Amino acid sequence: DMTIAGSAPWGTPPPSDERGVYVVSLHHDIRSAQGLKSPPFSDSAIASWIDTAPELRVDQRPASPTTVTRRLERYWIGDEAILYIGKATTLSGRVRSYYRSKIGRRSPHRGGMWLKTLARLDDLWVHFTPTPAIDPAEIESELLRTFIQGISPVSQSLYPTADWDMPLPFANLEWRTSGHKYVKPHGLSGQAV
Repeated sequence: DMTIAGSAPWGTPPPSDERGVYVVSLHHDIRSAQGLKSPPFSDSAIASWIDTAPELRVDQRPASPTTVTRRLERYWIGDEAILYIGKATTLSGRVRSYYRSKIGRRSPHRGGMWLKTLARLDDLWVHFTPTPAIDPAEIESELLRTFIQGISPVSQSLYPTADWDMPLPFANLEWRTSGHKYVKPHGLSGQAV
């Protein structure tokens, strides 16, 4: 269970220059388990993604708004409020770069780009905690493990078969743990330029 040092509405960077971890959630209260049954995708954000990254493919075929939306829907976990778990060498700087990143761009922060497909980013919350004495990668990995272990049986049954044992938060595309790297087999390539 993560001890939260603070929470900020989307767009407000954490007031900490220490290294640490952060969690993007649907709620001000990180312990709220209330998810959204259907993902609130933004058609214009997905169209912008395709325009920005014209090499975007779904299963090696040129992407369309429909094929991208359908693929992303497969990874939405409707009864989970946590959408992304990340680590930072500097919390304020890393989260600030997350806010500034444009969908389809590799920099300044391409991790969690799927979050930018959502229509109501301003409704999201960023929960954070500095971890000056512990490597944030260790905490991030443990938080991801806890998330996976806590997925409801209903959500596990709906998650794509290829990923049933690794249902990461919606916007987390990979998990590095114990020298291994797990990548969601989502079939999207050319996501960023």
